[in-house]
Amino acid sequence: MTAAVPAAGPGWVRDRCWLYCGREGLPVQWIGPVRVPLGEAPMFACAACLDQLAALAERAIGEADRAALTPR
Repeated sequence: MTAAVPAAGPGWVRDRCWLYCGREGLPVQWIGPVRVPLGEAPMFACAACLDQLAALAERAIGEADRAALTPR
């Protein structure tokens, strides 16, 4: 289970979420650059989308762990 990401404190600014929801004017946090053929841009995400991203990552990590334990 993923703990909720707080949407306040150091590192949070009001801007647009670049992840799933695309909402504007809410607290977002820089999560790194996004690289596209034309270059790089700063990528920001809101707390709800960060929770969703963390859940996807945790699921992928769990699947990789299970695959590593499966006898071949």
